[in-house]
Amino acid sequence: CGKGAVSIKIAKQLGFTCKGIDLFEPFVETANVKALEAGVHSLCNFEVTDINNAVEKERDYDVVILASAESLLGEVNEAIGLLRKCIRKGGVIIYDGAYLNENSSIANPDYSVIKKYKETLKQMTSFGDEIIREVIVPSEETMKVNKAYTDAIRIRANELALIHPDNKKLLFDYVKKQEEECSIIENDLTGCIWCIRKTG
Repeated sequence: CGKGAVSIKIAKQLGFTCKGIDLFEPFVETANVKALEAGVHSLCNFEVTDINNAVEKERDYDVVILASAESLLGEVNEAIGLLRKCIRKGGVIIYDGAYLNENSSIANPDYSVIKKYKETLKQMTSFGDEIIREVIVPSEETMKVNKAYTDAIRIRANELALIHPDNKKLLFDYVKKQEEECSIIENDLTGCIWCIRKTG
């Protein structure tokens, strides 16, 4: 759930109860503070939990969201198989990810679970579930977001390098890695959000 932005917005706009999990405790602490500030702390429950453990015990939800975390649960069909156990029949999985562009190939192992469009859909529906909505993220939007985030990361890295000069190389290596990943995302992938209804 990161810092809780999606859950808090859902709770505030729709009045739904939300449970968010993240393994990074500072994110969960921030999410709880933000929920309190937004006046939805009674609707939001944030916990420090490993997603791999959560999918084995959480059950009977109406909706489960996996956002920009494809590799955490393996291949798309593996992720769907685990997530669908967490929702009731007729429930929905919102899968925020990407597919590999038709003429692209990626050597980076961090992206090995991302497949071409047809293969992605095949894996996504391998349990007989129905894709009820697909939203392709415009490339201009992806580039705009990537630029904003990369600029912010670069500025912060420069600030931290002044405070911690011994870590300068580490900080700028991180900036370089972000730039390389943005290049992959912009040139080889298409961002997409799928809404999948559990039919069985």
